[in-house]
Amino acid sequence: MEILRYSTIETPFGTVWFAGSPAGLSFLLLRYFNERRVAQELRKTRNRKMIRDDKSLRRVANQLTRYFQGERVPFDFDLDLSTGTKFQQSIWKIARKIPYGTMVSYKKIARDYGNTLCARAVGNALGANPIPIVIPCHRVIRADDSLGGFSSGVKWKERLIALERGQGDIKFGEPR
Repeated sequence: MEILRYSTIETPFGTVWFAGSPAGLSFLLLRYFNERRVAQELRKTRNRKMIRDDKSLRRVANQLTRYFQGERVPFDFDLDLSTGTKFQQSIWKIARKIPYGTMVSYKKIARDYGNTLCARAVGNALGANPIPIVIPCHRVIRADDSLGGFSSGVKWKERLIALERGQGDIKFGEPR
């Protein structure tokens, strides 16, 4: 049985849980606030043993903490994206290149992938992103400038975009 080491940080928006395999950071969960629920969610992907290990994940914790303080962080640690299909991994690789504070459309990601007709599949791939923030799917919006979905909920997406713009909580998708 593979061991998954996990840790948490406290942010202005709540607890962030993250876990890594020997290959790298595997999961980052924004919406679960107790250990039992996090363990249940992580076990859905594979039968893994969970061990709390703040020390081995200190670098990840430090970079995430800096991100939530409004810093531009390179997130230069290894990632384990083995839970994704080849298509998902391709989309995640494209999304990872979206600059801090920049919004792009699902359609643009589809165009960068090489198939302008797969914007909906792009959305589905981003919805399966196991490492939001590090793979910044919150920076992907609809072509009409509305937010679209987010695996951790639209409120988290709003907060992350506002954080990167140096603002408090703001609303998107409303007339400006």
